Amino acid sequence: MNFLAHCTLASAHPDLLVGGFLGDFVKGPVPDLPGELSAGIRLHRYIDAYSHRQPDLQRSAQRFGPDLRRFAPIFVDLIADHFLACRFERLHDAELVVFTASAYDCIHQHRRQLSLGARTFYEHARRRDLFAAYGETAVLARTVERVAQRLRRPELAALAMAQFEVRQAELADDFEAYYPALLAQTADWLQTHWSGTPEPLLSDAPRPTPQPERNG
Repeated sequence: MNFLAHCTLASAHPDLLVGGFLGDFVKGPVPDLPGELSAGIRLHRYIDAYSHRQPDLQRSAQRFGPDLRRFAPIFVDLIADHFLACRFERLHDAELVVFTASAYDCIHQHRRQLSLGARTFYEHARRRDLFAAYGETAVLARTVERVAQRLRRPELAALAMAQFEVRQAELADDFEAYYPALLAQTADWLQTHWSGTPEPLLSDAPRPTPQPERNG
């Protein structure tokens, strides 16, 4: 998953959301950070690990064919944000730009915990409302191109976007299957691994199920 999906899945609490954003910038052991930031990074890592074995996500990666097999999961993560942005209001009954503005506000409040790379990317994302802009095919294409350049395989960008154009309907069907699974898995992880109190940014944010109080 990419930034929009990680922030959405972690929207049970503002700090979890910031940790979900930070997950791509923190390598190695999870640092001890204030509030629920560390839990958000752990959730980010769990979502990444789960997505690599989720059958519908694997099917999406396989649609890119043998020439892209090694890198297809990376491109599927970017495409997931595209589909989420395009369907956000239907899936979450909330305006995408309202949610992304809230997400940027949460990240801004923890700007002192951001590395230089995370802060630079956050400022760029907020300026352009990049999380919402992932719904634009042109923005998706530029993101795929930048990722391919970082992989030192710039030729992959055109191949990946060509496959996206040809297989868009099938990839969208895959998304409609794996996104609910990601929501459910996130709620399960929070139920087991998180002891915080939800302060959801979305009314339907994945969150733990309250446990009944025991009498006596």
